[in-house]
Amino acid sequence: MDAPRKTKKYLTGETSGSDLPPTMREKRRPFMSSAADMEYATLGNIINQDFLSPDNQQSSQFFSPAVSNSASEDTNDSVNVQNPMYQNRHMFAPDSNQIAMYKMHTMGPQCDPMTNQYFIGAHMTFPQVVKQISQYRQVNPLQFNERNQQSAISFSVAVSQPEEHQLASSPCGLQFKEPSEIYSKITAPFNYVQPYHDLNLYLRKRFDKKHLVSMSKSMSEYRPSFIAGMIHLKGDDLIFAEQCFQRTLLEYDAYIAISGTPTLVWRRTSQIAYVGDEFCVLTGWSKEQLLGKSTFAVEIMDDKSCVEYFQLFSKIAFGDFRGATMTECTLLTPEGESIRTSSIWTLKRDVFGIPMMIIASFLPILT
Repeated sequence: MDAPRKTKKYLTGETSGSDLPPTMREKRRPFMSSAADMEYATLGNIINQDFLSPDNQQSSQFFSPAVSNSASEDTNDSVNVQNPMYQNRHMFAPDSNQIAMYKMHTMGPQCDPMTNQYFIGAHMTFPQVVKQISQYRQVNPLQFNERNQQSAISFSVAVSQPEEHQLASSPCGLQFKEPSEIYSKITAPFNYVQPYHDLNLYLRKRFDKKHLVSMSKSMSEYRPSFIAGMIHLKGDDLIFAEQCFQRTLLEYDAYIAISGTPTLVWRRTSQIAYVGDEFCVLTGWSKEQLLGKSTFAVEIMDDKSCVEYFQLFSKIAFGDFRGATMTECTLLTPEGESIRTSSIWTLKRDVFGIPMMIIASFLPILT
């Protein structure tokens, strides 16, 4: 057969029945091209699912023992149902019976025993899950070790629906939901003087003289630059700077709400101005606790991270034009427990080149 006829035959799917696998000769082709039929048949064989069958049924004889057998001690108490990951019709909508199999233990958090993945969200934060995992390890060490040998511990974060997202009121955070409100209702500059005094008082109460000297040295490196940059600004300039802050924070609110990364935003005074939902899940802090009053970012850091914060801020405030750095930061939970995280801090400047806010993203260090 010549080349043009071969091409036409391939594109139109004209082929003899003997050229196809037996399973495809017996069934009506759902695609116009036999090449597409064979492609989906190959994919179906890989995942043990027949895309070409009318009922889209799958074979269970190729499942691994970890999937097909349920003889492990951890899953004996669960309902004898098929793993939702291998159900073709209700893959993303398991019923109540299927959800019951994710019970790791009567005293433990929600867990998928097949993947050793724990579920965290608004009702079960990361610190709470870690504490319960530690308790489960002490009570059932054999089951805990057996599960970890099969798969490493991982976490799945449950996020709220967009309609549930609401702005938390804050004296120094996001105040408006529409840009027009920002430009019409902000008629006075933000008072940065009082927060600096409050920050100094807080640091004196918390740290000893050695740490205070180190932090004061870092502050002395950027405070003259702040004064020099703001000395010639007028009242209208300061009002416009606050409008820029609120407008930028409103724009970031839309991105942070869908990013899925624990994020915290604070002013150059270290006052927390925005808290992402995932940050609350990671640390156990609520938005009301952090935004209901003037809260400094250093209040939820351990001593070492607090000292390093001022050192890094002095470098990126005016020394580093890019204004971004990566560091290891240890956060504190409301109970005072420590969470080691890897974080990246991005400094945003206003139209006058003065540091305006820091956007910090955190991810827990699990090792």
